[in-house]
Amino acid sequence: MHLITIDKETRNRFFEFLVTSLQNGNSLTQKITIVDRFIHQIQFLITDSKGAIKTEIEQEYKVFKSKFSELIYPLLNNSNKYFHLLYKSLNPDYQLIKFEGVYEKEFLSESKSIPLVQQIKLRNINEKIGFYNVCFNHLLNEFQNLFEMVLLGGKQVTAKDIRDKMAEDEFLTSEIKFVTEFFDRRNQNSISHTNEQEIGFWGVGQIEYEEYKRNIFPVIRKVYIKRNE
Repeated sequence: MHLITIDKETRNRFFEFLVTSLQNGNSLTQKITIVDRFIHQIQFLITDSKGAIKTEIEQEYKVFKSKFSELIYPLLNNSNKYFHLLYKSLNPDYQLIKFEGVYEKEFLSESKSIPLVQQIKLRNINEKIGFYNVCFNHLLNEFQNLFEMVLLGGKQVTAKDIRDKMAEDEFLTSEIKFVTEFFDRRNQNSISHTNEQEIGFWGVGQIEYEEYKRNIFPVIRKVYIKRNE
């Protein structure tokens, strides 16, 4: 790849070959892999060159990126995520995932948000390694920490206090009922009561955890919005 690209005429002939090749839908993954290597090689040449040669390669690179982007874009409907990654490298503004954050970074950077950030970090770490039993507790801690910070002046309270405050602030009955059940389920989570010998304590699996997460996040967003009211 290096020998092909160090000469201007040869690298442009190879570029045209790749363009023609991509117009055929066969063996796309292999072809995209070569395009990927070609792009990285051109980037290396730019960093390794100086003066007029560097400027010349930079101009060629703009043409290469534009044409490859045009050819790869229709392939994004393909389930192969590699195509998306390469397109992202050519177009930094392209979003690989749709992420709707709950918190603003300014809020999370405040010193009073340190305990909340810690719960978010621990929840995400345990999601990655599949410890949903632990995730469940961190998720509830995240909600409770935010609720206390925003609506109770940072005072640590019980589940009953949170339920009463939700009623006072006119949360929906369904939301209050769900939060109450959330706390009750936490009290029956084996990770919360590892030394209990009574029957009735059982762990939280992935499906149950994701169901609670899906239902608590709208409530978390609602609490978060109230910080400016």
